[in-house]
Amino acid sequence: MTEVLAPLTAADAQALATLHAEGFAQGWAAKDFHEILAMPGTFGLGLKPQNGEGFVAFVLARQTSDEMEIITLVVAKSARRRGLAGALMRGIQQGGREKGARQLFLEVADDNAAAIALYEGLGFQEVGRRPNYYGRQSPSGPVDARVLRLALSGCTSKAQ
Repeated sequence: MTEVLAPLTAADAQALATLHAEGFAQGWAAKDFHEILAMPGTFGLGLKPQNGEGFVAFVLARQTSDEMEIITLVVAKSARRRGLAGALMRGIQQGGREKGARQLFLEVADDNAAAIALYEGLGFQEVGRRPNYYGRQSPSGPVDARVLRLALSGCTSKAQ
C-alpha cells in the first residue's frame, strides 16, 4: 500500500467533503464533517497518498457504549479494487475493540454489490432492512438499506 493511514480531524473537513462528493450523489459539505467529527464518540481513519494532498479513502465511525456504527466509507474512484476499504474497516474494527465496542453496525444500499461483498467477507451479517431508505429507484424498484452487524469481541476477518 502506497498510502499512509492517518486519524481524521476537523482540519480534514474540506478534503473529506471533496472525496465524499466523488463517491456519493449527495455528498456532504465540509461543515457537515466539522459537526460529525465534533460529536462525542466519533472517530475516523483516512488513507492519504504518500506524496500528495487530500485522501484516497476514509471511514468515519461513532461509538456509544459498547456499540459502534459506520457513518460513512468512501474510496476514490481511481483507487478502488485495491483493498483500501478492507484495510480501513479492519483499522476501524481494531479501534472500536480498543475503545470497548462489542458490535459494529452499518447500513448499505441493497444495490451496492461490491460493498455488500466486502462487508460479508469481513464477517458482517444482515440483521434488518430499511425499505426505500435511499429515496431512489434501481431497475428493480426502490433501494432499501441493509442493516449489517459484526460482533467485535473475538472476531476474525475472513478478508485478511
